[in-house]
Amino acid sequence: MKKLFYLLLYFSLFLSCEKKKDDVTPITPVLKGFVVESTTPNLTSKSYYTLVSANGKLSNLQKIDSIKQDGKVTIYNNNNIITDGLPNSYSVLSDVANPIGGAAQTSKVEYSAKKVSNGYEIIIPFSTSFSSYVLIELNADNQMVKYSDTKIVVIDNNGMKRETLRNSYLRYEYDSKGNVVKVFQKQDGSTTETLAVEYTYDTNPNPNKPLLWTFRLIGFGTPGAESNNNIVTSKNYQQGALSTESTGVYTYDSSTKFPLTVSVSGKSYSPNVMVGTSKTTYKY
Repeated sequence: MKKLFYLLLYFSLFLSCEKKKDDVTPITPVLKGFVVESTTPNLTSKSYYTLVSANGKLSNLQKIDSIKQDGKVTIYNNNNIITDGLPNSYSVLSDVANPIGGAAQTSKVEYSAKKVSNGYEIIIPFSTSFSSYVLIELNADNQMVKYSDTKIVVIDNNGMKRETLRNSYLRYEYDSKGNVVKVFQKQDGSTTETLAVEYTYDTNPNPNKPLLWTFRLIGFGTPGAESNNNIVTSKNYQQGALSTESTGVYTYDSSTKFPLTVSVSGKSYSPNVMVGTSKTTYKY
């Protein structure tokens, strides 16, 4: 009888442990920042990105660039305050400190997006007198399928506003896994589009998804946030001809499969194109 009791007790404990094991919810890492180290033939840079979240949403993106060129080191600071008002609007207030002529000069620029009938209109203020207007079109899965330059607005010294309409765009194609695999480009004034970039991916989760709207607004590299997996190869084309190709080699966390580092190297098919290497280290 005692043996039967202990067997039943052991079996019940076993089932209890198995049930707890099955009930464990996988922990999704929260990206806290990343460091990008880049080298080209005549320039090296190190960029530090720090992400701050509030109430489960990204609220701040700080970026510090240390660039060394011709033996001279220059530091740039960029503090981005992110306002999430979707689905109606979205904005990034960028506070930039650029050392010009040996003295730091600061400027505040606000990138904003507002909902329109066929997507979002984004205003990109390159300066107080020069702004670019962009239309992004989204599909039912919130994937960006088109990024169009629509107009440029210039304000002269007399305060007069002049608008110049544009008709250039980037068009994105996705695979069944939600990754951008091809980007097509149409230049302003042209009637045809050409292949601009092709991508391949790994099968692991992409940590840049929280930066989706930041990428869309201020252009850190849209496919890197639009896609569900991580870019492995990137082929760039100019006028239909392959110009550069880059390959990323990743290390991953053994349990979450999120990338820890990626080292990217490139090669050129054109003698006039500069190609370098970079390494990104992610912090969770």
